Amino acid sequence: MQAPIDKMKYKGEDALSLNAFIYRERGILIGYFLCGLCAAYIFDHSEKHPGVQTPLHGRIEQNLIAAYHKHLSSLNA
Repeated sequence: MQAPIDKMKYKGEDALSLNAFIYRERGILIGYFLCGLCAAYIFDHSEKHPGVQTPLHGRIEQNLIAAYHKHLSSLNA
């Protein structure tokens, strides 16, 4: 599902969900924004299961790694 990236309410304040992970194979930091719907899902999950990533995190990271590799291959063309 795709939803627009926009401000959301978090603890009564306007917020954006900025996330990042280290792609260890290349030693780089990849950052990304989440839509409010996905951010709410992740916040809810983290309250119920502290310290445990959601399956959504894994899918997002795999998609971003694939996009990164595609970007790298386009630089050599």
